[in-house]
Amino acid sequence: MNFRLFACLALSTVCLYTATAQEGVTAAELPAVEEKFKVATVDIQSLFKSHPKTLSAEREIDLARAEIQKTSQLANNEIQEKKRVVDRRVLEIREGHATETEIAQAQRELPVLVRELQLAENEKLAERNSANQRLNEQMLRRMEGILAEIVEFVAKKGEAEGFDMVIDISGDNSSQVAPILFCRDAVDVTEMMRKELSKSTASKR
Repeated sequence: MNFRLFACLALSTVCLYTATAQEGVTAAELPAVEEKFKVATVDIQSLFKSHPKTLSAEREIDLARAEIQKTSQLANNEIQEKKRVVDRRVLEIREGHATETEIAQAQRELPVLVRELQLAENEKLAERNSANQRLNEQMLRRMEGILAEIVEFVAKKGEAEGFDMVIDISGDNSSQVAPILFCRDAVDVTEMMRKELSKSTASKR
């Protein structure tokens, strides 16, 4: 049994036990209560991928990414033109088609042109990386917001429909969505488990 399924079953038992204890249900009546316990499953990732807001956000992000690429290409064209200027100067010197005065001037200008070329390439790379990073951060915030809306909607809808528990069955993913989206009258037993675990550990020493 995988850990997620085990956790779901464990919490289901806790919720069921809490409900029976609060309502004064006896052990003999437990099977009848089990029949009333309603569990729903939902694929959050599927809902997320098909959500109109997600599709719209993806289209806008694709357009923004294309605009970054276009701006980067324009900058690259300017850099290529500067490279051609440098190459022409070098060719003039090598083939002896320039006068001594032109050669002397080219020798003075070449180091400057090479430095400008390097600066332009570095600047283009930095701007492109910065633009992509900003877009990635914007995309992440937007997608997290959409995902949070979906989770909240599913939890409220599950409660309204009378389900005692709603479980996400998307499987392991990067969305960090808790597998149990809603559990009616759930009791946090973390502190109790911490104490019992400490006692169990101490008794084995």
